[in-house]
Amino acid sequence: MLATPSELNLDEIRKTIREQPGIHDVHHMHLWPVSESDLHFEGHITVEDQLLSQVSLLRGQIEIVLLDKFDINHTTLQF
Repeated sequence: MLATPSELNLDEIRKTIREQPGIHDVHHMHLWPVSESDLHFEGHITVEDQLLSQVSLLRGQIEIVLLDKFDINHTTLQF
């Protein structure tokens, strides 16, 4: 079974996501490697009441931050 890579900390990922404007919380997080260069993340995100178009922009911002800071190249986010 694949597990969270030991060099990554889910608490740090949670903190990074929660620092984004409009995010209330992130929970039910999973992180696993599919290969040496393919890292997947999924999480449930709670946000302020806002338009779907704003949530779509927020999703893109989270994906960029996760790629830049943690090298996570595949995300599944549920809002």
